[in-house]
Amino acid sequence: MSKRTKATLCLLALIVLVAWSAPALADAVSDKRKAQNKLLAARAARVDGIRKLAERIRGLFITSSTHVKDFVAENDTIQTAMVAWLNGMKEVGRPKWMEDGTCEVTMQVKMEEIVATLKSFHQRYYKGNKFKSTDFDQMTVTNNIKVLKETGMGAPRPELESDEPVAVGESSIDSFTYLKGAAKEYWMARVTGRGRLMAVRAARVDALRRLGERISGVFITSNTTVRDFVAESDQIDVNMVSFIRGAKEKSILYHDSELIVEVELAVTLRELLVSLKSWGAKHYKGNKVKISQFDQLIVVAKDKVITETGMGVPPEKYLKKVTVVEKTTMAMRRQH
Repeated sequence: MSKRTKATLCLLALIVLVAWSAPALADAVSDKRKAQNKLLAARAARVDGIRKLAERIRGLFITSSTHVKDFVAENDTIQTAMVAWLNGMKEVGRPKWMEDGTCEVTMQVKMEEIVATLKSFHQRYYKGNKFKSTDFDQMTVTNNIKVLKETGMGAPRPELESDEPVAVGESSIDSFTYLKGAAKEYWMARVTGRGRLMAVRAARVDALRRLGERISGVFITSNTTVRDFVAESDQIDVNMVSFIRGAKEKSILYHDSELIVEVELAVTLRELLVSLKSWGAKHYKGNKVKISQFDQLIVVAKDKVITETGMGVPPEKYLKKVTVVEKTTMAMRRQH
């Protein structure tokens, strides 16, 4: 066999080897991309869960007139310690990856652990006299909550352009659980995972706006509304915004024939009135309302709940292209 023939055979063998290995290499790269997106979605969900849990904790009462955020704001060292503690928090169970690429991570902390942590911060870092160590023992009574739980939501990016994950979820509950049956088929065929979570976020923002308007119209006296009371102080206004953002989510509803999702938020009237009394005692300078009037209102409020529902749709750039065949198939399935 001549040298030229041997060289030609070697070249052909190399070409065959490259052609055979190329699909395998492409599959490996694709698998790596999927795995990386999966981990980024989980990291984004954890960041989102920690953020929401932090908001809940900051809004807790220490006494009837002070909140955790008041104590944390006393000095930078306490703020730094709080951030470090929250970042080290453990998840409940394992992350849940959904069929559309999104991920949900549940964060949970017991009230007794919060109390112990705050008392530790007080002993180590606090130098003032506004808060006493024994004040934190009242938290189990003033808040009437044993466990705080929040679910963070994250979605993978279409392209891995940077190393930072993107948290787009705003839901405190497992939103994917509510995506079932015809609604699941409809949404999964038309929207990416990121688009679905952004629709939930839009619905939550709409619900927050509606809830804020509803709360503003609540009467404190026969001629004074919450809106009038809040307008008397910028600080009360800031506290009210924070209070509304901490509203509990009761449900998520995906429409099964249109790209609309509904989010229902709720707060108790008692929580609202107790908070208004606390803020008023520190910041209210008007004369339309006497702070003592809240006591009777709180008793009458009992367990009354204020609810509002917001609606949202996914951004257009996250919609999928659905073929005529797919549309016909889904329509036939719904008929049967």
